[in-house]
Amino acid sequence: ADDGALVCRGEFFGVSILLLSDLGRPGQERLLERTPDLRADIVVSGIPTQTEPLNDALLDAIRPRLIIIADSELPATTRANERLKERLARRNTKVIYTREAEAVTISFRANECEIKTANNQRFKLQELPAMKQAIPLPPSEPGER
Repeated sequence: ADDGALVCRGEFFGVSILLLSDLGRPGQERLLERTPDLRADIVVSGIPTQTEPLNDALLDAIRPRLIIIADSELPATTRANERLKERLARRNTKVIYTREAEAVTISFRANECEIKTANNQRFKLQELPAMKQAIPLPPSEPGER
């Protein structure tokens, strides 16, 4: 089911958003093969059941300024793990985890995009740095997700 997830892309006042639901690795690879331009300012992803969201090749194609990971405390399989957090942190891109932020509001106005979270984060998208290329992580342990 993760690989047949709905993918939506839209643009609002010049800001592009890519919604990936809980797209798994095979679905991410197919998306890369079928869609030549995936560039987006904001990407929103859930946590796939079997794999990690937003593999490095997909992130290199999207190059977002903001990543929103829709995760939750329970069940544990829907929680962003430390390996994912470390991998995304190496990208020099703002990442919001909904488990911590509770809710995210994105407001669009001409020449401005403001992001607010329920835990009192507030910033403008235009002030965020561009994403860095992938920095490889050490190999994972067998069975680590």
